Amino acid sequence: MVQVLGHATASHKQIAIGARPLTVGAHASCDLVLEDPKVSRKHAELAIVPEGIRIKDLGSTNGTWYQGTKVGEVVVPAGATVKFGETSVRVSAGDAPSGRIVSMSHATSAAVRSISEAESGVSRVVIDLSAVTFIDSTALGVLIGGVRRLHSGGGAMALVVTGRPVQRVLSITGLDRVFTIHATLDEAVAALA
Repeated sequence: MVQVLGHATASHKQIAIGARPLTVGAHASCDLVLEDPKVSRKHAELAIVPEGIRIKDLGSTNGTWYQGTKVGEVVVPAGATVKFGETSVRVSAGDAPSGRIVSMSHATSAAVRSISEAESGVSRVVIDLSAVTFIDSTALGVLIGGVRRLHSGGGAMALVVTGRPVQRVLSITGLDRVFTIHATLDEAVAALA
């Protein structure tokens, strides 16, 4: 999650960092557009990594700053404040410290990874199926087992489903009544906050 601090003008006051890197800049094509004359068109890129959030300056004119130091690339902990131009933003991996966003390009293997993370203390899991065009019975079984384990431990799981084939499978199997399904990653993250 990226939260713009203060009175800065931005395309979003909060935006989720998902499975792909998030771009920050002044250009309309960026995921987070900052209306700050000291922010470059394509200023920086943010991505979730196992150690925290990777901040990579994309050759900006005025730099990316962390703890008073101009940085080219740095991994910061969740909750850190970073400055792009004159705009300060707080970055975190999600709304809750126990949250996790997992993208699934290969349904079965990513589902196994996300559920095994859930067993190691993660209590909220968002699984992004927006890029998935086919989901097999093995992946469905893993998702069902994962949601059961999460629910039994007081946790929660949400799915992001945009493709008609996956929506159809979930509907036919009745799993659309088992899983909390959202159309966007931002909706899913907000629902688990």
